[in-house]
Formats: sequence, C-alpha cells, structure tokens
Amino acid sequence: MNPETSDEIFSTIGQIIAFLDSADQLLLIVDCGQGRQQIAERAEFAKKAVARVREELDASQLLNLSALCLHDSYTSPPQGAKFYESYSRELWRGASAGFPFLFGDYAGHRRLKKSSTYMPGEWKAQVAYAMPEGWIIYRHPNAQDSQGWIAGSEAIMSSDDFDDGLDCWGSDLVKAAAEGNLDPYGSARYWHGAKINMHIHRQIRFADDAATSTYEF
Repeated sequence: MNPETSDEIFSTIGQIIAFLDSADQLLLIVDCGQGRQQIAERAEFAKKAVARVREELDASQLLNLSALCLHDSYTSPPQGAKFYESYSRELWRGASAGFPFLFGDYAGHRRLKKSSTYMPGEWKAQVAYAMPEGWIIYRHPNAQDSQGWIAGSEAIMSSDDFDDGLDCWGSDLVKAAAEGNLDPYGSARYWHGAKINMHIHRQIRFADDAATSTYEF
C-alpha cells in the first residue's frame, strides 16, 4: 500500500488474513514512496497504515503480523563527486517507533515515470559508491563519454568520505576503473548494476553490524 491507496484496502487485508492459517503467512508492504523530503510525514503514514490494518485483525492475529517499510531517497546529482545521505533508515527508525517494521528500499534504483513516447537515450557517466547510510555519487559533465566512469571512480576514491569497506563485484569495478581499466565495462548497464550490487552488500553488512551491537553484553 502507498499514500494513494484507497481506504478499502484495510478491510480487504483483514479478510485475506482471516482465510490464512496465521497472519505470519502474509507480509504487509507499506510503500512510503521515493523522495528526500517530508521524511517525518512519510514515517507517520507508515505508522498509521499498519495501525489501521491492525484494527481489522483479531487479537490472536496481532502478534503474528509482519510489515515492511519501503522507501528510497537516491538522487541524481549535479556534476562532480559528493556524498548524499540516504533518508530511508531515518524514515524506517521513525516508523518503527509505532511498529517493528522490517527495513526495505529500492537499492538505489530510481523509479522513473513512464514515458508515453520513445526518446533516444542520452547518458552521462555516473558512479555511485554505497555507504552505510548514503552514497558518494559522481556525475560526469560530458554526455556519451565513457571516460567519465574512470574520472568518477578516481574522484570517489579520492573523496574524504570514501571508505574501503566493500568487497564485492561493484567495488572491484570502481577500483579497476580508478586505475584506468574500463574494459569490458564501458557501458551504463554495468555501472547501474554495480551501484545496486554495492548498495545491497553494504545494507546487508550494515544490518548485521547493527544486530550484533544490539545484542552485545
């Protein structure tokens, strides 16, 4: 569900759960949308949405309800390299004050609006290096210039915000490009995949570290 969802969905969810052996057979996904503004309002939507679903459930079902809070704040930057904070964890923490949400995001993938007509693609090389709660993002000034991935990787690894905390295919690609080795990855699809690969690895590591610190004695 998302902020545009009809209120009729709440009773429908209750009816679905009533047919299940247990509420834990259903995962409720609360989509708080994409954006870098109104984080508190989005978190409040998630809390109110799950509270409204709970009103439709029997007391025996409440403890077994699972819900995921979904949001993304990845951005397309201007030229150059800069650190951009992700607000998805902040939103998730705010929403979790009202319910123990699972965490979810779109792995740094910006959901573009559908275009009604075909337009020839034009790209500017972009490199995004995942951090625990953000990204170092570089966008090249020149269109259709594959050397931008080399320049971007060099700029990111020279950034004061860079840390060498990733060991995955995406981070290997950045390191190789920073040394001038681009073959055979001189097209946008590889770098889009590298961004998502690094983000997922970073978030898994971040979640594991957070869980370990929570249960330290």
